[in-house]
Amino acid sequence: MNKTLRTRIAIALVVLILAYAGGIRISHPHSGLKNSLGSAQSGLVVYKTGSDFAKDAKVIVKTEEKDKSPVLAFVVAVNKDSYDIQSDAAIVRVQKDQAKGKLILMVPFLGSFFGLVGL
Repeated sequence: MNKTLRTRIAIALVVLILAYAGGIRISHPHSGLKNSLGSAQSGLVVYKTGSDFAKDAKVIVKTEEKDKSPVLAFVVAVNKDSYDIQSDAAIVRVQKDQAKGKLILMVPFLGSFFGLVGL
C-alpha cells in the first residue's frame, strides 16, 4: 500500500470516530416518510442522537412493531414524557426514550441494498 492511500484511510477513520463521538449515527428505516426519491426503506438516514425535539422535527423512532422499526417520522406534538409522531396516515404516541435522533441527511437508494442483506 502506498503512503497516500494509507493517509486517506487514516483520515477517513479519524473522521468516522469523531462523528460517532459527536453523536452522528447511520440507520436504515424500515418504514416512514417518503420523499421524491423514494420511500424511507429505500434509503439510509444520517441522524444526530438525542431525545429532546421540537414540533415538526424529522426523527428516527423505535416503535413497538418490530417489523416496521425504526421509523422515520415527523413530531406532531410534544408532550411531557412522550411525542406524537406521524409517519404515514396515522398519528402514534411514543415515549421520549424511543426517539433515537433527529434527521440530518437521507441518502437514497442505499437502503435497498441493506434490505437485501437483512439489515
